[in-house]
Amino acid sequence: MATYETRERDVKDVRIEMQEPGPGISPVDVVHIIGMQRNLGRAVAVLAVSILALTAAVIAGFTTRGDKYDASTQQTVPQQTGTSTLMTITSSAAAPANFPYNTTALFAGSGEWVKKKDMPEALSDHAAIGIPHEVDGFLKVLVIGGMDTSGKASDRVYEYDPLLHTWKAVALMPEPRLRHAVAYVDGQVWVIGGVPSSSDTASNKTFVYDLKTATWGEGPQTLVKHVDACAVTAGGRVVVIGGYDSEADYNALNVVEALEPSKTGLPKNGNWKRLASMPTARGDVACVADGNNVTVLGGWLEDWSQPRTTVEVFQADKNVWAKGRAMDLPRGDFGAGLLSRGRILVVAGEYSMRGRSQVPRHETTMFAPEHKLWIRLAPIPTARFRFPTVVIDGVLFAFGGSEVCTTSQATGETDCPANALASVEAFMETPHPKQLFVHYARPI
Repeated sequence: MATYETRERDVKDVRIEMQEPGPGISPVDVVHIIGMQRNLGRAVAVLAVSILALTAAVIAGFTTRGDKYDASTQQTVPQQTGTSTLMTITSSAAAPANFPYNTTALFAGSGEWVKKKDMPEALSDHAAIGIPHEVDGFLKVLVIGGMDTSGKASDRVYEYDPLLHTWKAVALMPEPRLRHAVAYVDGQVWVIGGVPSSSDTASNKTFVYDLKTATWGEGPQTLVKHVDACAVTAGGRVVVIGGYDSEADYNALNVVEALEPSKTGLPKNGNWKRLASMPTARGDVACVADGNNVTVLGGWLEDWSQPRTTVEVFQADKNVWAKGRAMDLPRGDFGAGLLSRGRILVVAGEYSMRGRSQVPRHETTMFAPEHKLWIRLAPIPTARFRFPTVVIDGVLFAFGGSEVCTTSQATGETDCPANALASVEAFMETPHPKQLFVHYARPI
């Protein structure tokens, strides 16, 4: 890693151009910083550029043009200009004039997945939620229900401490559940919908786990039965979105319901309220909440040809929907989490290939809202679907799920339970002071 410093206070924008060699120019790995806009009221900025990235350009016959900045002398040395600019690197995702092709994030593929301690058992179709630790408030995780390797729905609940890397069993749910949604608010974990067995009809029951008493109770039933829905807490309310209306028919839902747990508590006297319907009916969706904004991603429709790239954003306080930037890949039954600065990370999931579904992905992609762009990051080592994720202190944890499996359309027989995973993998982000983008003058 080579570091090039600017001592002129904060750099607001950086542009680096790469050119084919011209007369008197040799292909060397130097960086030419062009057109920097400086803000004298801010601190010194450091631009770190990977020599590996530059070496790849050099091997391709590129070199740089413009004035060369010498960090050791803090002087700018005039250089002879080349003949034909092939690429440019800027701090904006918008393609500059004459560079309309193959815009790519310079730091695409960054980050690292690390293996964590396995769950006590292999599970798929389960749920997980982050809750505050009773000692220091640092988040721990509850993994709730799911399908075990025998194909049975589970009522078991496990607590994971990511600091101490420990697992322990806690109070059982009142009934087994799989393909359910979960949310946390005001010291309570809400389990919503799902099915009590792999061959049963959908349920509109809710169960509520009180952290203070470590006990379960039954909450108010939802207006509509939800299977493979997603749930979040937005504006202090539990919100459940989409899913299917039954295990057997898989009719995709656009239904959105909300409840205020602080007013209903554990008794069955609360009321769910219908909110504005989601524009696109979908099941096997993922959703993340950032304040009052809920982003609903991907999922399957009823044609089962391929999951969707659809992204729609619900403003819970205004009860309105807006269209979001579509994902770069179709995904269903996948994981998602909210990172800092409103960024969204999506991981793995199911898609169709060779005329069949139940094929898991490896790809990890991040949405950068300031650029309105999806950026591919380091892929998860174990391709999986039917799994939950939880973000703790900027680290996304993926819990269990299923590897590639097969279900007979004629008989319903499946090997998916036998292919369930106990593994836990965590994504560690590589921080960058500023995202940079590569643009090309011609297709590559």
